[in-house]
Amino acid sequence: MLTLVAAFIALIDIVYSGGLPLVALVTGVGPTYKEFGVPSLNGLLVALVNCLCCIAMTLYLLSRNRKYLYYVFLFIFWHIFVISRENILLLLTELGVIYFTFKQKRPNRIRALIVGVVFLAAFTVAGGVRSGDIYEATGVAESASSYPRAFVWLYMYSVANVYSIDSVIDVPPHLGLSFVNSLIPTFLRVDDLDAAGLIERWQEGAVFSYIPLMYLDIGFWGVLGFTALMFVLTFNCYYKSRSLDRPLFVLIYPVLFYSAFMSFFVNYWLYLPVISQIILFSAIAHLFFKTPRKKMLFVAGRGEGIDQRNGRSGA
Repeated sequence: MLTLVAAFIALIDIVYSGGLPLVALVTGVGPTYKEFGVPSLNGLLVALVNCLCCIAMTLYLLSRNRKYLYYVFLFIFWHIFVISRENILLLLTELGVIYFTFKQKRPNRIRALIVGVVFLAAFTVAGGVRSGDIYEATGVAESASSYPRAFVWLYMYSVANVYSIDSVIDVPPHLGLSFVNSLIPTFLRVDDLDAAGLIERWQEGAVFSYIPLMYLDIGFWGVLGFTALMFVLTFNCYYKSRSLDRPLFVLIYPVLFYSAFMSFFVNYWLYLPVISQIILFSAIAHLFFKTPRKKMLFVAGRGEGIDQRNGRSGA
C-alpha cells in the first residue's frame, strides 16, 4: 500500500517536472536533477522511498524471501532515474549498516577497500554526468588537470569544508537560527542568510560540513553541545540495534550513522529529507514487524529465516 502511495507521488513529480532527469539526459528534453519534483512533496517522496527500501531490506534479512529484494532494487533504481547521487549513497550506506547489523560482525577490510575503490570510480562517473567535467566545475588550476578525476573529487570533498570553517572562525556568532532552516519544508522556509552566505552556498552545492553555519548561529559551545548530543543518541541507538530485538532501532541507527558519516559535507542531522526517516520509521514500522521479540532475536542472531506468518509486509 505504501509503495503505491510513493508511486502516486512520483507520478505527480514526473508530470509536474515534465519528465525524468535520466531520460532528459539522453534526449536533451526535460528537467535536470535540480529541477525535478514538486518542492517539499519531492522531499517527502525521498524520505518515504528510503524508508521503504530499508524496511524491505530488513524484511529480507529476517525472512530470506526474495520478493523483498525486488522492492530494494526498485527503490534504488528510482534514485538512478532521477540522478540522485546523494540518495543512492544514502541508501547504500543505510542498507550496508543494516546488513552488517544482522551479520553481527565487522566488514572484511580487503573487501571494504575494494568496494571503496569501486564506489569512488562510480561516484566520479556520476559526478561527471550530473555536474560536467570536474576540472571545469571546480575551476581547479590547469596544472592539476593531470591528476585523476577521482582524486580531484576526493580532494574537493575532503579539503573544501576545512576552508569553509576557516572562513567563519573569526566571525562573531549572531545567535540566530539559520542552521535549523533545513528542517522546515521548502514552501514554509524563510531565507535567513548569514553573513557568510552559507545557506546560499549549500543550495549551490558547496561543501562546508555541519560546523560553519551552526557556529555562526550558536557559537563554539553550541556546536560542542550539539555534537555531544548527537554522539550520545547515535551510540544509544547503536547498542539497542545490536540486540536485534527492536526493529525500530535497527532502522533508525543507519540514519544517524549516515548523518555522522557525512557530517563533513552538510548537517544531515538537521536535513529534513534525511532525518524525517526517523519519524516515518516510528510511524510505520509497526505495520511491517509483528514478530515477537524473543523470536526475532533467536532467528536473526543465527541468520535463519522465519515463518512468513510471523511478519507481514505493508510494502
